[in-house]
Amino acid sequence: MKNLRFYFSVFVMSGFIFLCVFSGVNAQERDTRILEHRTGLPTEMLITADQLRGKQIKNENFVLFDARSHENYQRSHIPGAILPFPEEYYRQKDLFRQRLASAPPDMDAALAETMRRYPKDTPVVAYCEPGCQASASLIMKIKQLGFRNVRDMEEGLYGWEKKGYPVSK
Repeated sequence: MKNLRFYFSVFVMSGFIFLCVFSGVNAQERDTRILEHRTGLPTEMLITADQLRGKQIKNENFVLFDARSHENYQRSHIPGAILPFPEEYYRQKDLFRQRLASAPPDMDAALAETMRRYPKDTPVVAYCEPGCQASASLIMKIKQLGFRNVRDMEEGLYGWEKKGYPVSK
């Protein structure tokens, strides 16, 4: 059953790409539409690694969240990226994982606590890994908190590194 779903997804994506290529859509627009299809987010909520790097080079004001795990963040992350939750959240999560706490920490409350530091018009970008939906989910939660300028870098850290952009280790 899983194989059937996989092949069906490949078939649908292939058809989508075929239509984009042969319908006169330019490459950048096609790439954006493919990203939109994979994340489920509207185009205006997506950002490419190239666009994010441009923002960094121009020293634009924005918050960059690494939506991956605390451990992955400590191994490597995009320079300037921070974790979306307070340190106490990760400590409580670890205690729960070790069965030393009876309940997991409240993710929504922790995120709301983090976002109180920023005005609602602050540009926010999040990333995780290709195929991971953590950053898209995080962006949607931040949008629900009233932030208007939110974007997901669907290419993730892997895509960032593949382009040769700097990584903090």
